[in-house]
Order: sequence, then structure tokens, then C-alpha cells
Amino acid sequence: MASGWGWARRLLWIAPISTSLARLIDRYEPGLVSEHLCWGAAGGRHLNDLLPLPYTEEALAHVCGRIEQVQTHLGRQILIENVSSYLQFRHSTIPEWEFLAEVAARSGCAILLDVNNIHVSAVNHRFDALAYLAAIPAAAVQEIHLAGFDASGPCLIDTHGTAVADQVSDPVPGSYCTSWGPADVDRVGHRHPAAGRIARRGRKGDADPRARACCRCLTCRPPSRVP
Repeated sequence: MASGWGWARRLLWIAPISTSLARLIDRYEPGLVSEHLCWGAAGGRHLNDLLPLPYTEEALAHVCGRIEQVQTHLGRQILIENVSSYLQFRHSTIPEWEFLAEVAARSGCAILLDVNNIHVSAVNHRFDALAYLAAIPAAAVQEIHLAGFDASGPCLIDTHGTAVADQVSDPVPGSYCTSWGPADVDRVGHRHPAAGRIARRGRKGDADPRARACCRCLTCRPPSRVP
């Protein structure tokens, strides 16, 4: 297992951090531990979705404080993943990409960059996906997610149920893999012809200890097995 994620969305809550998470990580020793930059509960009600934050200075300070608590509690760096979104808060004052980059800078966490989520949100909210990619510090990225989306409705929906689209896979090698060091490239869903190219270019500097092995990551799959 290269990446463990999704611990009941408690990362950004005000509730105490559970000691069971540290025990779980000690038992299974995942190469990377990550969580989404989102919220999913309010007033005792739990929502079955990864909801975007209001991108404000107040939220930024809260998120960074919580990440620092988690990293201290676990004794390790964690990765924070951007989510796909279908709504925005009117009182947000910081672009999402600047918010994510600042979270990494202030808290010392790494980034799990979900390129499909960037594309989905860019189409839904009409911003430039390439500008988002350009704003993310390459040194902070330790894992990349590629996936498919559903385009049958009034907005794009992140489903992981279709092939990785060219709009998702094409920007990765050209914009990032030439400058990134080793980063796991995790393709969730159907394979894409570009996967082998992305994996090979993402393997630059394999000697770096951040290069983790896993059973699903494209960086660990021989290119000959990718159609």
C-alpha cells in the first residue's frame, strides 16, 4: 500500500485526533499517508461527500494548525489532496491553487495532486486548469492521481468510472513530470495510453527515498504492461 487516506474526515475538524490512526499506521506501515482538503460534517450531521472549504485566511489558519497537530501526533509528514467541487463559497478570498500551495508552505505537509479533480473543478467553475498546475510547487508534490469523470450532466462529476481523458493526462508530462522528482502516479479507474509515458517521466531520480513502491501506482508498473 503506497498511500493510506480517508480517516473519517477528522483531519479538519475541531475534534481530538484519534489514537487509533497512529496504531493503524504503525501496523500497516503505508509509504504515504494522505487526506483530502475538505470537510464532511456539521452540527452532528455527516455528509456523504468531500465538500470544498471556504478559501479564506481564517480557514487557512485552521487547516494548517490541524495539519501540524496531525503530523506531530503521527510523527510523520502527511499529504493533502485537492478535491473536485460542484459549489463555491461566495466569501472565498483566495484562489484554490494558492490556498493549497500555502497550506503546504505553512504546515510542511506534502501534496497529493489529483489532476482529474483540477480539470473537473476548472470546467465547473470556469478557471484555468493549467494556471492551477503552474501555481503548485513541484517540490511539494509526492503523488499524482489520474482518473475519469462523467460529462453527461450539466457539470462534470468525478466518478473514477471512465477512461482517463486527454485533458487530464496531457498536461501532466508537459507541465510537471519534467521538473518533478520521483512522485507516485496513481491511475484510479481505466488505463490510458499516456499512462506509461507519464510513469516513465515521473520516475526521474528513483534513488530519492520518496519514491515508494505499491501495487497500483503507475511508477511501479512496467511500461510494457500499459496498453
